[in-house]
Amino acid sequence: MGRPLPLPVLSDYAALLRARGLDGRARTYLDEREALAAAVNTHGWDGEWYLRATCDDGQPIGSSLCLEGRIYLNAQTWAIIGETAPPERVAAVVAAIKQHLDREHGPLLLFPAYTAPDKRIGYITRYAPGLRENGGVYTHAACWAIMAAAMVGDGAWANALYEKICPVLRGQQPEEYCVEPYVTPGNTDGPASPRFGRGGWTWYTGSAAWLYRVMHEWILGIRPTRDGLIVRPLIPERWPGFTARRLFRGKVYQIEVTRGPAALAINGREREPGRRWSGTGL
Repeated sequence: MGRPLPLPVLSDYAALLRARGLDGRARTYLDEREALAAAVNTHGWDGEWYLRATCDDGQPIGSSLCLEGRIYLNAQTWAIIGETAPPERVAAVVAAIKQHLDREHGPLLLFPAYTAPDKRIGYITRYAPGLRENGGVYTHAACWAIMAAAMVGDGAWANALYEKICPVLRGQQPEEYCVEPYVTPGNTDGPASPRFGRGGWTWYTGSAAWLYRVMHEWILGIRPTRDGLIVRPLIPERWPGFTARRLFRGKVYQIEVTRGPAALAINGREREPGRRWSGTGL
C-alpha cells in the first residue's frame, strides 16, 4: 500500500529538534512516526474505515462486524488530520463519513447508537441512544470533521459541515434547537433520540474554541505556521470574498480576499493564495 504518511505531533516535534540542530534525535522521532502509522494501517483498517479500538477480550470497537457502534467519527477524521491514512484510503474514509455519519445536524460521533450499556466499552453506552457521545453530534468531533474536510480540499463539504453546527444558523429553528443561539453547544441529539437536533450542554464546553479555530484557519484559511502566516481560503461559492484583521507575531495584517484575478490582498498588496508570509516587507 505504499509508505504510510506521517503523524503530525511526532513530525512537528522532529522539526523543532532539527531547528536546534538535533538531526539524529529528530530522525528517531520520524522513524517512530512511520512505524506507528504502519501499525495503524496494518492492524486498524477494517476494510472501508478505521477501527476505533478493541476491548480487553480483543473484540473490535467501530468495526463493520459490530451491530452497534459500527463506525466512529474520530478514528476517520484523525486518520486524515494525523496524516495516517495513505492517499488510496483517504477517499474511502471520506466516503464512509459521508455515508454513515454525516446527517442534517452534523456528523455523528458514532453510528448506530448503543441501545444497552456495555461494560466493556464504558460510560458512553450508558447514555440514552442519540445523546452526547452515544450517537449524538459531539461538537469537538464535528469541528475536527470540518478540519478534515478542508484538509482533503473539499471546501463545499467543510462549509456544509460548519453550517450544520453553527449556533446562529441552528438558532433559526428554536423549537427544534432549544438552546441559546449565541453559545456553542457541547452536543446535539442524534437521530436515535426522539429530540433529534436538540442542542445541549451550552456554557460547558471547550469546543467553542475549536469551532472558532476551524472557521478561521480552515474556512477563511488564515493559519499560523512556524514559517509564517498562510492564507488559503475555502469559502462558500456564494461569498464574493471577505476581509479580516489578524495580529501575528507583533504585526497587524489587514487581509482582503475577493473572487477573481486579484484573489488575495494583504495590507493592500496582491499576494499569491496559499503562500506563507512572515511579515517582512508587508
